[in-house]
Amino acid sequence: MIKQKPYTIIWDRLALHHFKDILAFLSKQSSQAPKIVKEGVLSRLNDIKKNVLIFEIDKLKDKSRIPSFCNL
Repeated sequence: MIKQKPYTIIWDRLALHHFKDILAFLSKQSSQAPKIVKEGVLSRLNDIKKNVLIFEIDKLKDKSRIPSFCNL
C-alpha cells in the first residue's frame, strides 16, 4: 500500500481572521469554550488533511465533485 502524503490546508486571511474573532467572542462567554471549539475545528481539519474524501459529496450542488465540509 502506498502511503499518501498529507494535504496542506491553507487558511484564507479573512477566514483566519473570522476564526480568531469567533474564539475571542467565545472567550467573553466562557473560559473553556474557545479551547473546545479550536481543538474541535483543528481536529476535523487534520482529518481532512489525511483524507479529503472523508466527507460525502454535497448533494445540493448539481453533479458536483466538491466535498461538503458542513460536518465540522
